[in-house]
Amino acid sequence: MIEAREEESSRIGRVLHDEIGQLLTAAGLHLDAARQCSPGEEQRRQLDEAQEVFERLIDVVRELSHSLPPATVERVGLSFALEQLVAGYRHDGAPRIRLMHDPRARVDARSAQAMFRIAESALDNAVQHSGAPLIEILLRPTAKGVLLEIKDGGRGFDAAKELREPSGIGLLLMRHSAERGGLKYSVASTEGGSTIVSVLASPASEGQKSASADKASYS
Repeated sequence: MIEAREEESSRIGRVLHDEIGQLLTAAGLHLDAARQCSPGEEQRRQLDEAQEVFERLIDVVRELSHSLPPATVERVGLSFALEQLVAGYRHDGAPRIRLMHDPRARVDARSAQAMFRIAESALDNAVQHSGAPLIEILLRPTAKGVLLEIKDGGRGFDAAKELREPSGIGLLLMRHSAERGGLKYSVASTEGGSTIVSVLASPASEGQKSASADKASYS
């Protein structure tokens, strides 16, 4: 069910970005051309109003397209997708979120999508339940691979019990994403303490590297 939802989100994202985006661009060119034809005052006013509505429509389509995570990661890479995710939480009453990413942290497309999914779930959990004034997201290369960590200094929970007997869907979604992406995933937390969600994308073996040399990587 989760895989089907992700595939559908990706398909919708491609339609919004490619097909609808091209149609909107063509419509915009026609509107611009119509405004250059020296219409009367009333016609020009109507064209101006149509242009304003059209520009609002472009903004709505762009926001909707960027709200579909897998498609976003495919288009702009993991680091920028994380920036977009964090930006969505910048509003009154939200905790401070600090994102730090090393440009050398590069992973393949499958790992990038899985990491983004986990960051999305972990960040949502932290914002909703931790009560922490600061949440940190760190993406960096290590000797063992590329590491993603989501940390908060909030109220914490019994991680061992929650992993055995999940009371919500957040940890299940993170574990599912890690399994699909072939990632190492762990949650460290204690009641009354901080919480750290860690995800590691292991480096490819030499055989895997040569086999995938022509495939894109995402940072």
